[in-house]
Amino acid sequence: MGCPSDREERHRVDDIISKLTDVAQKYNTPIVAISELARDSYKSGQRLSMASFKETGNIEYAASWLGILALVEEENGEYKLKENWETLIQSDGNIDLIVFKTKRGTGRTGRIPLKLDRDKMIIRDR
Repeated sequence: MGCPSDREERHRVDDIISKLTDVAQKYNTPIVAISELARDSYKSGQRLSMASFKETGNIEYAASWLGILALVEEENGEYKLKENWETLIQSDGNIDLIVFKTKRGTGRTGRIPLKLDRDKMIIRDR
């Protein structure tokens, strides 16, 4: 079991997610939340999954849609961060959107290759 501060942080995040879910339902509006990944998820070759989200648990349960922007290679149906992914994104602008969860027919899951134009802050299909 984690230390008290870990439990307190997890409880705090769960409370925020619960309040955001209430707002979304009350006003029938989408809420977009951006989360960091767990520290180990940034390592090259690391397998990415829904468990990669920081303070995971209630985030996966409550979210209607979950995705990660990263530069990955696909191996046996799993997504792993490419070696030197930060340098590669900076040099050619290629990035992938990995969609792990969609609810109620809101789209497909899987890898969507994208191209980032950092000068114009535009993302397009690759």
